Amino acid sequence: MPVPESYNSFLRRLKRGCFIFWALSLVFTAVAGRALLGGYFGWSATCLLLGIVCQLTITLHVGKRYDTAMKVRQNPRIVYWVHWTKNPDLPLAAAMRLPWPPKSLTLHLRAAPK
Repeated sequence: MPVPESYNSFLRRLKRGCFIFWALSLVFTAVAGRALLGGYFGWSATCLLLGIVCQLTITLHVGKRYDTAMKVRQNPRIVYWVHWTKNPDLPLAAAMRLPWPPKSLTLHLRAAPK
């Protein structure tokens, strides 16, 4: 089954987000090490904490979204309900007819055994 372009564009954005946070974590860790060698303990602690926050962002937030996007890309049939994020009471068909179509949708997935 061919994969729609919308899935690919969403995955590209998520991959880019993972890469940016990964690179930021490396930069902050390197700056923390350099600050520690220079005797700037406050800057070292701050940069080390920022590096940890970037790693936690990848692990807890962006990484889970990436895994979910990969599951939907491999099997779009696991989505059983979609609604517009800003107005969940408005049916999606009506939202698509608006002059400003929705840019963010919420996907509800079926619970699948692991």
